[in-house]
Formats: sequence, structure tokens, C-alpha cells
Amino acid sequence: PTVSPYPTAVVQPPPAVPGYSQQYPDQFIYYYFYNINQGNYEITWTLLTDSFKYANNSSGQGGFLGYANFWDSVQRVDIFGVTITSQSGNYAVVSVNMRYNYKNGSVISNLQTYNLIYNAGLGSWMFNSFTPITTSAPPPPITQTPEQFINSYFGSINAGNYSLTWSLLTDRFKAK
Repeated sequence: PTVSPYPTAVVQPPPAVPGYSQQYPDQFIYYYFYNINQGNYEITWTLLTDSFKYANNSSGQGGFLGYANFWDSVQRVDIFGVTITSQSGNYAVVSVNMRYNYKNGSVISNLQTYNLIYNAGLGSWMFNSFTPITTSAPPPPITQTPEQFINSYFGSINAGNYSLTWSLLTDRFKAK
């Protein structure tokens, strides 16, 4: 046998990615925010129409850098439900029950309506506009002792509030 002087790289498979499809408006929302939570801003930026970018992330607002800086201030976005309120051809309107968990400890829960346009060339829905329906003011950062957190966490499990307790786990813990 011949031994190669060059080591062979071991290729690891990519981490498991949820099977969200960009072809369905409700699953697109999960796909988009999954990628936001992973820091894949180059991907998510391409899922915004030019009119959305102009209205929310114009060059005067920092463009892509402003967009990435905003999302870097968010620890994670939790999606509790997506409802397709209307869909006709290449247009869809979805309502999203969501919570922004900021790195500074603020938490904002809201229900937002997104207007989506399907881009056949990309094979994906894209954000065209959004309207916050209700927004709660950011509450003061929650200060709990570890003991209080554990008691609250298991109290929520006992109450059957699994979506809340799941959202309190880190991505690393969920993967294991």
C-alpha cells in the first residue's frame, strides 16, 4: 500500500437543519427566523424585497450592516405560531405570534402581520412589508436567582407550558 504524504481531511456532515420549506408561507417564517437565530444574515437579507429593504434598512439606516447589527442585538426570536390569513397566487399575508429576546435582557412579545411575495426565481417567499398588530413595551430585565428560575421552569413543565420551557433552553442544549 502507498501512504500519502498529505493528511486526508475528515469531512463532518453539517448540523441538522429543521425541514422548513421556503415554498409555504407559514414554513417560510420558521425558515427565516431559524436562519436569523443562527446568524445567517447573508441568507436572510436575500429574502427581503427591495421595497422592504428600502422601508426598513435603507442606506440611510445602515443597509445590510444596520440590518446585521440589529439582529446581532437579538439573542433569539421565538415563534409561537404562524397563521396564514390570506393567500392568493404569489401574495400571502401571515400573522406571527413571536417574542424577541434581546441580549440586554429585554423581551418583547408581539403579533405581527407580514405581507409576503413569492419569488419563483428563488423558489421562496420574501418579506414585502409588515405591520405590528400589538407590541408590548419592553419590560425591565428579569432578575431571578437560579433557584427561582428552576422553580419557575419546572412549574411551567408541570402546568404543561412546553413551548415556554422549550424556548428557555439554549440551542446547544436542544441539539444534545
